[in-house]
Amino acid sequence: MGDRIDVLVVDEDPDLLDLTGTFLERESDRIGVETERSAREAIDRIDEEGFDCVVSDLRMPEMDGVALFETVAEGHPDLPFFIFSAAADSDHAARAMAAGVNECVQKGAGTEHYRELVELIEDAVGA
Repeated sequence: MGDRIDVLVVDEDPDLLDLTGTFLERESDRIGVETERSAREAIDRIDEEGFDCVVSDLRMPEMDGVALFETVAEGHPDLPFFIFSAAADSDHAARAMAAGVNECVQKGAGTEHYRELVELIEDAVGA
């Protein structure tokens, strides 16, 4: 079994942050999740703490997920970055993918989207 994968999840909704963190850690015993409600604070934490991967909501008040990705990619071009959002329709996904995001995963009912996200994270990190 490989090393631990440190994931930063960014979403302004604290309930969704907790839920996402719980399910990601439940789906993989290798994933450890830290959370951040502010895109600007997330940037600082990525610079200071380092993470193996970032998972971000798309719609956030101060900076959307694509803008967050673009800012993070300036200093960390190889850091895997995923959009995980209920708002990730085909237009948003195309915009995110064109910007260089690894993948967009649609939130929804059930838990299969968490398994999909875990598999994408493990593949991107090389786990």
